[in-house]
Amino acid sequence: MPSIRLTGDIAHITEGTRAQAADLNLTLAEDGFPVAVTIRKGPLEVLTEAESGAIFCGSRAEFFRGLTMLAARFDERPFRVRETPALDLLGAMLDCSRNAVPTMEAAKTFLRRLSRMGYNAVLLYTEDTYEVAGRPYFGYLRGRFSQAELRELDQYADALGIEMIPCIQTLGHMARALRWPCMEDVRDTDDVLLLDEEKTYALIEEMIVSASRPFATRRIHIGMDEAYGLGRGKYMDRHGYVPQSELMQKHLARIGDILKKHGLHAMMWSDMYFHMAQPGNAAAYPAGCTLSEAIVAAAPLFSPQETVEAFERALAHEPDAVICTHVSNVFGAILPIERIAQLCRGASVPLIIDASQSAGSLPIDFSALAPAFLAMPGHKGLYGPQGTGLLLCGSDALPLIEGGTGSESLRQSMPDFLPDRLEAGTHNVPGIAGLEAGIAFVRAQRPERILHHSRALIRRAGEGLGKIPNVHGFLSLEASLQAGVLSFTVDGLSPESVAEEMAKRGIALRAGLHCAPFAHKTVGTLPDGTVRLSASAFNRESEIDTFLSSLRAIAAGQAKN
Repeated sequence: MPSIRLTGDIAHITEGTRAQAADLNLTLAEDGFPVAVTIRKGPLEVLTEAESGAIFCGSRAEFFRGLTMLAARFDERPFRVRETPALDLLGAMLDCSRNAVPTMEAAKTFLRRLSRMGYNAVLLYTEDTYEVAGRPYFGYLRGRFSQAELRELDQYADALGIEMIPCIQTLGHMARALRWPCMEDVRDTDDVLLLDEEKTYALIEEMIVSASRPFATRRIHIGMDEAYGLGRGKYMDRHGYVPQSELMQKHLARIGDILKKHGLHAMMWSDMYFHMAQPGNAAAYPAGCTLSEAIVAAAPLFSPQETVEAFERALAHEPDAVICTHVSNVFGAILPIERIAQLCRGASVPLIIDASQSAGSLPIDFSALAPAFLAMPGHKGLYGPQGTGLLLCGSDALPLIEGGTGSESLRQSMPDFLPDRLEAGTHNVPGIAGLEAGIAFVRAQRPERILHHSRALIRRAGEGLGKIPNVHGFLSLEASLQAGVLSFTVDGLSPESVAEEMAKRGIALRAGLHCAPFAHKTVGTLPDGTVRLSASAFNRESEIDTFLSSLRAIAAGQAKN
């Protein structure tokens, strides 16, 4: 076992070195191999000669990384190693809320191993597994760290050059604590705290103080991730529907006041904040992840002129791109895409068109619209298999994934010709063949004929809905403004229950928000959404009549109740 003697800047590393010695198979002795330690700015350097060695490092964490390299290569003297850390803060998380709470020795072993890899931060993740004064149910029946144990771990980590940061939850992931009857006043859903209640913020302050007090750091991670039930339980019963983005921002402000009061600096997960701050659709979510702002061009349903005016107002903000549906997937409303495209061209703003509900039935003149991109799935109006689709590129595009095209295998980059340049990997040949057959069917039937057929069925269904008490359909007064999609609601019944009852009768409908909450906000169908009927080339008038008859029976049954 090698024996070493440290000299130089060792005042703050001696204790940590003793803790690491056994793991590194080292002993510390006055007559050991001399190693001079110098803490200074610059890269980490470890070097040895026959009779002595040296470690040059920028921090205590780097020292323990260097000591580990020295121990691993001690028998290779002389040697020299030099490396520059890529990150100022290199951290890991120890999850103490899944299964059993780690023992003190297990936690210390984890810290020593991270220290040897050069880590300088550890987040100790605890949902309810830490002591909160006067809250005995925290960690009840599953274990918890006491204040003294947290203080001991923090001091141990500090000796190893590691900043230990408490990581708790201040919104969701609270099911284990909230399950007890004494937490009823602060429970929104099974997993989420109840906002706008002073008892909730009194509890959170107690949690923050208890979690931060044992640690030397002034940082604290406040969690706030995956709180999907936010505002959807007891809060909604008391206050009605409030967008989750508003609730998140209001709650974060309250937490910020508490942290400021106690001189703490917050860290948090971003998923809920950025996701809920966006308009709530698939296009806006990745924009939020890149800290982009999304502007919604909101207008009344089936109002082409007001829709154009809404886009004009949005374009005044000089956006980087416009993303627009051709036909609403909720209400079947046909947007004035030609006029919107003209506005975008005039403002020199790229236009991205979602033709999910229009491809195969409405005419789309790609050259006239001149969009940057036009996207469509294969399984809707093109009658192809799921998992297929088309992306038409009006401008240059970069592949998301590269490699394995099989077109020019000698090249280390993607081919420079389409479609190969954008299609990496093994193609979905059966899906492509199925999509080709679907497109052939559409071309044989002619899109205008399919549109005429589906529109007639929708008109028949919409007019029939208007004759059923307690049923409200969203049918355009002008047939040309609506494609083959119709939404409706039934008084006293949730959309899901209506769809379920219809399914029992062999009728397939979709219920809920249809991934488009802002469309529902426009017409006032939040938070429940609607039931949606879609008509295809294969549907017949007799099926619409069966649908109406079934819905009439369901609505009548609800009225009797």
